[in-house]
Amino acid sequence: YGRAAATNAPYTIFSDATPVDTFRVSHQTSSNDFLDDGTWWEYIGDPVEIDSNILRVLLSDNADGIVYADEIRIIRVVDPVIKVEVDGGTVEDSGAVDFEDTITGAPVVKTFTVTNFGERNMALGGINVPTGFSLVSGFGDTNLAPGAS
Repeated sequence: YGRAAATNAPYTIFSDATPVDTFRVSHQTSSNDFLDDGTWWEYIGDPVEIDSNILRVLLSDNADGIVYADEIRIIRVVDPVIKVEVDGGTVEDSGAVDFEDTITGAPVVKTFTVTNFGERNMALGGINVPTGFSLVSGFGDTNLAPGAS
């Protein structure tokens, strides 16, 4: 790791011979997303769907610096996995949404999209908004099927 390391090392996931997605990962910092069995790991992207019996991951050196051959860990996603987007941008876990400045009484509308990337249904509850905010419409359903948003 260090300044000579790549900031955009490409990990491409294949379903058999078909590329599914490429995630670019910085090798300038150590993994720090979650700890498991004494090892720190990094999430490199949202779940992807593999529709064959062969899954491959290719780490290429087509990057802007030194690429380190890392261990990777693939996890089958079974339980519901939530992704929240606001106006097309992803909201990270414990993230905040900026409603920007506005004139008193002039509405600022934000569209939140919730997607279930897991393999099981996701139960949706009520939505609570802070004082001074109002909800235009809530979830249309209380159950979100896998892949639905």
